[in-house]
Amino acid sequence: MTRSRKSAACTRRLLLRLTEEQRSVIRAKARTANLSVSEYVRRMAVDGQIVARQQSAYGMALASQLKRIGVNLNQLTHLANSNGEMPPELARLCGRIEVLLDRVVELE
Repeated sequence: MTRSRKSAACTRRLLLRLTEEQRSVIRAKARTANLSVSEYVRRMAVDGQIVARQQSAYGMALASQLKRIGVNLNQLTHLANSNGEMPPELARLCGRIEVLLDRVVELE
C-alpha cells in the first residue's frame, strides 16, 4: 500500500548472497512492515531498525475508499482540464475531501 517518498533517487545497487531461508525471512519481514524488500533492507542497513505500524481493518478499509475517491477525482480533473473549465461541484468536492483527509491524519 505505501511507498516511501525518497528525497533522492536510488541509483546504486548492492548485491549480497543469502540462503533461501534468509531470503524468505527478509521477504516476510518486509511484507509485515508493508515495505518493498529493497526499502526494508535499505532501512535496516542504514537505520538498524524498522518500526512496523499495524493498521486496523478500519484503517485498511478507509485507505481503500480514499484510493477509490482519488481515482474518481483524478478522472473528473482530467475531464475538467479537457474542457478548459472546472465545474463548481468539483471545486466543492475537492474542499470536502481536503477536510476529510485532515481529519483522518489527526486520527493517526
